[in-house]
Amino acid sequence: MNNLPICAICKKQVDSIEWYYDNETKCTKYRVYCHNDTEETVLEDEDIQAADCVRPGIAFKQKKIGEGKK
Repeated sequence: MNNLPICAICKKQVDSIEWYYDNETKCTKYRVYCHNDTEETVLEDEDIQAADCVRPGIAFKQKKIGEGKK
């Protein structure tokens, strides 16, 4: 897959991604892996329908922001 999210820490595509659709909550759940770490995000059907298009984003952005606050 060429359209992987970019890791905010190393500025490269994440190592891997997995996703599944949850019929009960009507959302798609994504999990990305990079640097022996994982991050999860959820896109609800309503958000996907309202968006013009859905593109890969930036993973681990919150961890990068929080690095200086140890």
